[in-house]
Amino acid sequence: AGAARLTAMPWRTGRTSISMNETRIGVRSRKRLHLTDMKNRRILVTGANGQLGYDVCRELGERGYRDYRGIDKEELDITDEAAVLRYITAYRPAVVLHNAAWTAVDKAEEMPEQVWAVNALGTKYIAEACKQVGAVMLYISTDYVFPGDGERYYQPEDKKGALGTYGRTKSAGEDF
Repeated sequence: AGAARLTAMPWRTGRTSISMNETRIGVRSRKRLHLTDMKNRRILVTGANGQLGYDVCRELGERGYRDYRGIDKEELDITDEAAVLRYITAYRPAVVLHNAAWTAVDKAEEMPEQVWAVNALGTKYIAEACKQVGAVMLYISTDYVFPGDGERYYQPEDKKGALGTYGRTKSAGEDF
């Protein structure tokens, strides 16, 4: 699995802006996937109780996606490598929309090991499990991976330079 890039016109839910209509997800393997072709394919959404994951699950349902499952830390501890592999191997999704993350930016400075376990290693474990079952993984990152000194919107190819624990761990998740 690898980092994916979304390209399409976004729609808005109550709190989240994301695009799935006519979206192409390209991963490092150059595999292309149209989410509009996925209505009958199995989709796994991590972080389903969080802001983004909740909205993604709601939109999947409203748009007629039939075979998706939203999970959160109660169903799967993404910091447990063996548990991640077991879960994804058993469920066998075609796509994993990975939204699970430690998002308490200020508190991250007080608990860097726990944040690393979730944002970096958890993402790595999800990616490795996706590779094992041939699933495409979409990883949602953050602008905190950049140094914050730009005068324009950041682009995915811009040089990273996170300043805090949260940004560094999300950046590491991208790099795995």
